[in-house]
Amino acid sequence: MRTAVAANPSLSANAIDLLAHDPETLVRVELAANGALGPDVVRSLAFDPQVDVRTAAAHHPALPAEVRVRLAADAAACVRGAVAADPASTSEVVLRLTHDDDPAVSRTAAANPACPAAALEVLLADMPYAVLANPAAPVALLVDAATSVDGGLRAVVAANPSTPSRVLSALARDPDSRVLRAVATNPGSPAPARRRAEKRMMTDVGEVPAPESVLW
Repeated sequence: MRTAVAANPSLSANAIDLLAHDPETLVRVELAANGALGPDVVRSLAFDPQVDVRTAAAHHPALPAEVRVRLAADAAACVRGAVAADPASTSEVVLRLTHDDDPAVSRTAAANPACPAAALEVLLADMPYAVLANPAAPVALLVDAATSVDGGLRAVVAANPSTPSRVLSALARDPDSRVLRAVATNPGSPAPARRRAEKRMMTDVGEVPAPESVLW
């Protein structure tokens, strides 16, 4: 019951204070995910001894910037990963997390739009899927990858909302069903390209299982 109450956006200040000190971790996790919290409460929860609470607080939009910087150095990879995924993180923090010891954290940071473009060009060789999924990826990288022999990479490019329309139109003729599916579901695809991809998926191209590398 207290967990359900913690999700209520109309909590009083007294109720928030009680829940923030609740002995049950799940209650504090639910509270940390409550969008109605102010910065001071989120700050307190960001230093909770339980990693799940800190992770939830790291995702909160009211998290103070200086606390986000501290959480970027948290001992728990899931907390650092939450910071790495947050578009509100500064480019400096995201750049630092691209070199994190945990590969999942570094890939998450490379996919963050806040990651500097110059860094993305350097990171492309080591984590191409993450870089090419980034909406802030330089157009030149997307254009080059659209002709890759790796169908998984072409599919990532086809799903990127920043991929140029002309490239999406070309990818609508791709022989790989993963690429066609990405073109068909990309809101930036021109209508003719989307229709072409959908038609080819139904008639010309068989299903191709997605490689594990696409599912990073």
